[in-house]
Parts: sequence; C-alpha cells; structure tokens
Amino acid sequence: GCPALVEELSRRGVKPWLVCDEGGGIYTDPMMGIKGNFAMIGVSEKGRANVRFTARGKGGHASTPQKNSPIARLAAFVCDVEKHCPFRSEMEPETRAMLEALAPAASFPFRLILENLWLFGYPITWFTPMINGQAAAMLRTTITFTMASGSNACNVMPREATLGANMRFVHHQDMEESLAVIKKAAQKYDLEMEVLQGGPCTKTVDIKGEVYHYIEETVKKTFPNCISSPYVLTAATDATFYEKICDNCIRFAPIVYGPEEKKGIHGVNEALRYDCLPGAVDFFKNLITDNHAGNEAE
Repeated sequence: GCPALVEELSRRGVKPWLVCDEGGGIYTDPMMGIKGNFAMIGVSEKGRANVRFTARGKGGHASTPQKNSPIARLAAFVCDVEKHCPFRSEMEPETRAMLEALAPAASFPFRLILENLWLFGYPITWFTPMINGQAAAMLRTTITFTMASGSNACNVMPREATLGANMRFVHHQDMEESLAVIKKAAQKYDLEMEVLQGGPCTKTVDIKGEVYHYIEETVKKTFPNCISSPYVLTAATDATFYEKICDNCIRFAPIVYGPEEKKGIHGVNEALRYDCLPGAVDFFKNLITDNHAGNEAE
C-alpha cells in the first residue's frame, strides 16, 4: 500500500514536512550501565539485502566421502566470516551523538567512557562488536546466515548446496562495498554469490535541523523526564518509501518498551502494556497541534 500511496501523493504535488513511522521508541534501560527511559529517535535505516551462496561438487555416496564437499566449504565460509568479520567498524556521527546523549544517565565507569569519546571512541569501535551483537549492528555491516540446503538424504552428498543470509549495510561501508567484501570472502571457498533482493542505506535526517528539534521538543513536552537521542535503525520500516517525497522521515513510535517488550518484538508473546497508550496519544496530539515551525501539519 505505501508505494501506491506515495505515488498518489506525488501526483498531487504533496511534499510532507515530516513523516513519522515506527522504528525507534521509548526504551527502558537501553544499554548496559544506563538506567531510565530514553526516546530513541530513528533518523536513518541501514541498507539491507538477502543473499544466496552456492557451492557445487561432484556429489556421490556418503560411504566414499570427498574432501572439500559443497557443505564443508559452506561451513568453512560461515566459520571464517563469524570468527573474522570482514566488515569495517566505524562510529558514525549519529551513533556518536546517541552515546553522548545517553552519557549523563550512565553509571561509573560507563559515564566516564561515554563522556570522553575523543579518547575512548576507537577502543569502543574496535572492542565492543566482539562481545555485543547490538553494538556490532550499530558500528558495522552485519551478515546473519539464516537458511541452508543440501541433498535430500543423509547418505547422499549433494552436487549443490546453498546458504541464505541477510545483510545490513552501514553508511560508511555501503551496499556496493559490503557486497564486494563478502563476495571476495566467498570466492576463497569457491562459492558463487547471488543477491536476491536489496536496497541501500536510507537518507539521514539532520539531527541539528528543524524537524529533528521539533520531535525532541514534542518528546520533552509529552514525556518530561525522558532524554531524547538520535538512533540509526538496524531494522526496516515503510518510511523508506516516503523518502521520494519527504526529506525528513523519522522512525519513532512513542511507546515505552521495557526489557520484556523488547525481547518479544516479532517473537513469542509480542505485546505492549496498555498503560503506555495515553502517552502515545498525547505525543501525536502535541505533534499535530504544536507546530513550532509555523508549517501546516501534513
């Protein structure tokens, strides 16, 4: 529905000042050592692609095994990539701004580290992706292996085995470069790579601009004790479609996500607490009626 709606709005010459979709939210205790509720305002999305890797071989019967079979090469490739990540870690401006915004609420020693990113920025960028998947997703391109297939019998070696993966690209190592990096890694194991579906990183909303400031002010009015922070979304939203007609696509749902709610997103027992709904309603009322910029809300 979104592509058709965007086309119709474009045909009518409508150019929204702001698009506000889901993505970010009000997260309770968003990171280790940081306590409280924080409005994580999504200002961009990572790019993404579904990729298939194929290994070919002669096949045969399992009673006479061969070295470097298709499945063995795929397995070696997966182990190599997961043990030695080929993608470059870097702290982008929005991620740095997020950590700086969260710093005052951090406990020692995290506060000391986050308030001195000029000193600790490089160690954070280099070390934390090794121990924390959330940090890795913020700092570099990621690849997750999700599907595999081989022969249809345990005693038959396949002539062809495949492996599916989902990739998420960062702005500093975009879709083209990241795909080239993983293709080179796959070629070491004589694997073919095919991009099934994909799209680049989205545009980034200016965190010093009028629209982002307006969202911050609306959060402050609605949730006075909540600190706002920019946030690069690692998932995907429909806001991407609206970038054709809007320069300021914000990913933020004014819903409080506690630890249990975060664990349930797209999983078992996905739910929201009913007592967070009044605040969400108030946020959107304020967003529409308190137009600080003097523009008509669209």
